[in-house]
Order: sequence, then structure tokens, then C-alpha cells
Amino acid sequence: MKSNKPLIIIAVILLNVIVVFMVGQSLFGKSSSYDLKVDEARKFAEQELCSKAIASYSDAIAVKDSLNLRLEMIEVYKKGIEIGEFANIYDVVTAVTQAVDAYRTDPKVYEAACDLFMQYGKYEDCANVLMQARDLHVSSEAIDAYREKVRYQYTKYYAMYSNVFPAFDDMYTVETEGNYTFLNSEASPDVKGSYTYASSFAYGYAFVQTENADGERKSFVINKNGERQIYINEAETSSGVGKGKDKSGNDLLLLACKVGDTYKYYGLDGKELFGDYKFAGRFRNNVAAVQEKDGKWKLINATGATVIDKSFDDVVLNEFDECDPHGFIFVKEGEKYQLYNYKMERIGNFECDGAKAFAGDYAAFRSGDLWGFVDTEGNVIINAQYEDAKSFSNGIGAIYGGGNWKFINPKGEVVVQETFEDIDYLSDAGICFVKTKGYWSYLKFFYTGK
Repeated sequence: MKSNKPLIIIAVILLNVIVVFMVGQSLFGKSSSYDLKVDEARKFAEQELCSKAIASYSDAIAVKDSLNLRLEMIEVYKKGIEIGEFANIYDVVTAVTQAVDAYRTDPKVYEAACDLFMQYGKYEDCANVLMQARDLHVSSEAIDAYREKVRYQYTKYYAMYSNVFPAFDDMYTVETEGNYTFLNSEASPDVKGSYTYASSFAYGYAFVQTENADGERKSFVINKNGERQIYINEAETSSGVGKGKDKSGNDLLLLACKVGDTYKYYGLDGKELFGDYKFAGRFRNNVAAVQEKDGKWKLINATGATVIDKSFDDVVLNEFDECDPHGFIFVKEGEKYQLYNYKMERIGNFECDGAKAFAGDYAAFRSGDLWGFVDTEGNVIINAQYEDAKSFSNGIGAIYGGGNWKFINPKGEVVVQETFEDIDYLSDAGICFVKTKGYWSYLKFFYTGK
């Protein structure tokens, strides 16, 4: 009987040849199609037929994506906007953002996207991709340069508030003609209700007052739903809820309230805890500043005990009556103010004639009649040269001179051309209230943080 083995071997060889041929044809066909589409896209781009170029680039990318093709597409988008072919900028932004998402770890795509966004005033989109680069630790000199350019771009929103208190607990307290209300972190009305007095929200609570037609006043604490928690009707005012530690080391929320001529601390159960002070500040980091009847200041913890066996002639408080908002405290001993850390250890040999509490990396200080800025290590970063100043917050400071307030960067350079009657602090959400023509409106900066 004849063996079929040679025929089987030949069949296998032919089958392999066919498979190789078919795979090769497929691969070469795809490669050929890809090259044709790339060549076509580039020719259309040279002819400034931008829509056709983008379509061909998209077809090529569907076969084989690459960073270079994405960058070429962005250049075509720029040309299309320039010559008026791409009227819908939203579609362009979407396409460029998709390119960034496809190559999210490569700085070149961020640079190209920012170049387009900045060129056509799409500051918010530029800020968004820069924040993505920051979060993914993607950096380059060009990215840093774009970040500094977009950091000081903003949109102005008009409002007419008589007074505004800085944001705390992602909430603003605003006052209009004697009525106090609350805004959320985006400066939109939030907590229901209107009050004749209100502290800032802190740790989910605020101290408020109402008054009826007969002049009867009620003082109480509300939560963020506007629900009443406790009444403290003997309290005339309060800077709001602070946070400390009880004797067992557990978190403790308490309020410093003015009652008659003295200040006392209350718990959130409405019970008086301790205090008989000329003034009492709000707790932060388990420390508060209190002024004794003799005018001297002390630093205490939430049990009422002093945290340092020392009295001071003054302690600098922020807008919330806190002395230690960022772990650093300015105290006055004799004629000069000195800088301490939260452990009450003096920082360097820095001394000044006045100061404002830290709200970020640099605090405003006064030397003689002029103001400058100091960092948390006691180093002067901007010499005293301004009529007035406000501490830096989220990378931006404020100076006063010639009847107007201006924004500056850490180099002392004015970074916003518009001037204002007053300037608040820049929040983490990018909101900064400013005063013009006697009323407060707000700016929304597109980029905040490092």
C-alpha cells in the first residue's frame, strides 16, 4: 500500500504558503492603506483643505495611532480656525482634548494643546489640561510657562453684595443691606434662609441670628441644610464653630460667643464650657487666642489650658478670629511681632511691626509704614514697599497703592491689569471676591494650585 505521507507534507506546505500570503496581503494592504491616508492628509493640509485633512488623519489613526499624527492634526485644527474653516470651536476643543487623553503622559501633546487653547482664548480648557498634567506629574519648561500664563486668567461675574467673608468649609457668608445668606464654593446661593447676623460655616455648622418685628432676637446654630441645632440666645455674636480636642484627645467642636461684656466657649449641645475673657478667638488646630481682662493675650487649647506658659501683647488673627490657620502664629512681644510654629517654637529671627495671618505660602508683614511678604521660614520674599498688602492665597497676593488694590505674583509683578477697591482671598475653587463701585462681585480664575 502506497504511503500518502508525501502528499500530506505537500498539502501542509501549500497551506502555510497560502496563510503567509494572505496575512502578508492583509498586513501590506493595511500598511498601504495607512500610508495612502497619511500622504493624503498631508497633501490636503498643504492645500489648506483642513476638513478633508482631518478626515484623512482620522482614517489613518483608526489603522495605527501615533503621537506625531495627533500633533499634525492639532496644527491642522489651528490652520482651520485661522482661515475660518472651523467655525465650531467646541468640536476642535473636543478633538484636541481627545489627543491629550490618548497620550496623557507625553508633554508634547500638552504643549500643543495649550498653544492652541491660549492662542484662541480657551483659558478654561487650557487650565483643565494643565491640571491633568500636574496630577499625572507630566512637566516641561513649556508646560510651566503655559501654567503661569493661564494662572491669572479669569471670568468676572457681577453681583451686588455689601460685604463678603472669605470662604471656609466650602461656603461663603455674604451680607446685603443687613441680611446675611450663604453661597457654596462656586459662589451660588446654597443654604436656605436669611439672617440678621451670621458667622462663616465651619465643620458643617454656622452661628446665626434672626430678629422679629418686635425686635426679639434669637441666636442659634444651623447645619448646611439650614436646620436649627441648638439655641444660645444669650450670645450676641460669634465667629463660628472651631475645632479642638477634649481631655481624652477626641475631636471637639465649640464656639466662642460674646455674652454681655465677656466671651465664653460653648459646646454644640448649647452648654457653656469655660471662659470669662475680654475676647476669645475661634479654635483651629486645637489652639485659640484669648485676651484676658488685663489686656494680655494667651494661647489655649480646647480644655481651656494654656499651650505655652507665656503672655503676649497681641496675637494676629485672620478673618475668622483664628490665630493658627496654617500652622504658624504671629505674636507680639514688646514692640515687635515674631513668627512661631504650631509647637510654639520661634522661627528664625524674623521681626516686624505688624502682620496678617498666613492664608497660603506667604504672609503680609509691616515694617514701619510699609508692607511686604514673608515665607513660613521667616525669609522676606518681597521687601516692605506697599501702602497695604494681603497674604498670598493659592499663589496670588494683593497689594494696595494709589487708591487701588492689585494682584501680584511671588516675584512682586502685577499679574492682573484690572484694579479694585478691595480684594478678598483666592479660594481653592478659584473664586476671588473683589469690590468695585461699593459692592462685591467675584472673579473665577481658571487655574489654582501648584
